[in-house]
Amino acid sequence: AEDPRAAGDIVVTATRQATFVQDTPIAITAVTSETLQTRGLTNTADLGNIVPNASFRQAHGSFGPAVTAFLRGIGQYDSALAGEPAVAFYVDDVYYPLLFGSSFDLLDLDHVEVLRGPQGTLFGRNALAGAVNIVSKTPSLTEASARAEVTVGTYNRRDFRLGFSVPLSETLALGVTAMSKKRTGYQRLLDFTCEMYRRGTPDLAGSFSFASAAKTAA
Repeated sequence: AEDPRAAGDIVVTATRQATFVQDTPIAITAVTSETLQTRGLTNTADLGNIVPNASFRQAHGSFGPAVTAFLRGIGQYDSALAGEPAVAFYVDDVYYPLLFGSSFDLLDLDHVEVLRGPQGTLFGRNALAGAVNIVSKTPSLTEASARAEVTVGTYNRRDFRLGFSVPLSETLALGVTAMSKKRTGYQRLLDFTCEMYRRGTPDLAGSFSFASAAKTAA
C-alpha cells in the first residue's frame, strides 16, 4: 500500500532524532525554506507571522539589535547582556544564550522548528517558554547547485545573497553561503564649515586653531 505520508512531509529533529512532524508528540511548528521564501520571511523577527501563540519582535537596545520572543505569553523584553531569555535559540544544535544578537537572517536554511514549551527536558537551559531550532541546508552529495539573490531599494539599499553546493566525493560535499547588506541610512553627514560657506554664511563657520606636537617642541 502507498505510504500515506507524502514526499512533501517535513522531517524534524526536535526530539534529537529524525521524525516526521506529524508523528512528533510535541507542540511544534516546522516551516520549510520554500515557505519562508514564499512568504518573504528573512529574519527571526518575522517568525511570529506564521507561528501560532508566538510573538517575535525586533528590538533595539544599547547593545544592538535583538529579538524579543514570546511563546504562550512567556518571554523576555529586556535584551541586556545580563538578561536570560525564556525562549532558547539553537542554530544547528548550538545554543545561543542571549536575546542580544539573536536577530538572525534566515539564510540558506532547510527548515525552522518552533517548539512551544516548556522544553527543558530536551533543550535544557532557558527553554521555559519553548525553543527555536534553526536548521541549515545540507550540501548535496549528488549534484552541484548555485543560487543568487539581489535586492535593491531606497537610500542606496544593496543586498546580496550568494551560495553554492559542490559534491567533492561520494561521502563529502562543500556548501558555501555569503551575504552582504548595505544601506546609507536616513541622514546625510555634512561638513559644517563647508556647508556654511556654501550657504553664504561664512561668519557662522567658525574656526579651530591647533598646532602639531612637533611644531610646538621646535
